[in-house]
Amino acid sequence: MRKLFSAAFTISIVLLLMYFIYNKHYIKYNACYKFPMLKTSFYPDAYKFINTREDFEKYTELIDDTINLSCNFEFRKLDFEKYTYILIFGAPIKNMYYSLKTTFCDDKSPSYARAMKYKKKCVFIEYEKPTGYIYLYEINKDESLTGFNGI
Repeated sequence: MRKLFSAAFTISIVLLLMYFIYNKHYIKYNACYKFPMLKTSFYPDAYKFINTREDFEKYTELIDDTINLSCNFEFRKLDFEKYTYILIFGAPIKNMYYSLKTTFCDDKSPSYARAMKYKKKCVFIEYEKPTGYIYLYEINKDESLTGFNGI
C-alpha cells in the first residue's frame, strides 16, 4: 500500500511539473495599425517588442525605407505607460504565447542573446497568411517579454 501511495504521489508531482513547464500562456493583443510596405516579404522571426517612445523612434528610423508612416498614423496616440507595442513584419498574428519550455528550450537566439539570460520570457508567434504589411499591435505593459535576439 505504501509503494502504491508513493508511486501515485511521484506521478502526480511529475504531471504537475510537466503542466507548469509546457503550459502555454496566451497573450491578449489588440491590432493598432497596418502599414503599407514598399517592398518586403514575410519574416516569421522578425518581430520586436517596444516598451518606450525612444525605442519606437529608433526602430521606425531603421525601417524608414520600408515603411510608409504617412498613412493615418498618429504617433502621439501610443501610450507607452500602459502598453507594450509589437512590430510584426509581413503577416498578421494568429496566436502569441510563451511558456517555460519556449523560454528555456525553444529559444532560437544565440546563447549570448537568449531570453533566460536576461530574465525574460521568449514569446512565440503563430501567423495568419502572409500579406506583405507591417503590423503594430499593443498588449498590456510587460517588459519581461522578448522575441528572438541576435538572429
